[in-house]
Amino acid sequence: MNNYISYNQSPRHASLLNINPIAIDYDVSVPISLMKSIEGKYFVGIAYNLQFGNATNAWARLYNPPNSGVNLYVNIWTVSDILSTPYRIRVWFNSTPKGIVQYSLNVTPSNLTIVPPQPHVQLQYAISVNGFPTDGTLTFVRYSLEGTTITSDC
Repeated sequence: MNNYISYNQSPRHASLLNINPIAIDYDVSVPISLMKSIEGKYFVGIAYNLQFGNATNAWARLYNPPNSGVNLYVNIWTVSDILSTPYRIRVWFNSTPKGIVQYSLNVTPSNLTIVPPQPHVQLQYAISVNGFPTDGTLTFVRYSLEGTTITSDC
């Protein structure tokens, strides 16, 4: 999948940007993450203290409420600071999670130079959960050792 937006800047666009039209005539590929950040549509967040162990699990998810008017796109995800034990990550789509749902308040637009829009998608999590999600599709599994970080571009 191409993670770039092609942007053509020509002299006819220069007047819109208040730039000397003689100095402009180029093509630029902009990473999708940068373009969405400029638009105020790229958010970052964290779910702290996902506790698990003793036959329990923890989970975090991006939840797109019905009728949010948003098409959710995940660009990158990271799991880190698991210090005491090897761990397994399962990524599910459209599943029903178990446990008591909590909401992370640690979500912000990545572009802090604009008036920050409010995210429509929610970062939810649960700790000390028995069992796995139901329904949905298990899309991939990652294993890692204690003290390591897993990051993946989607």
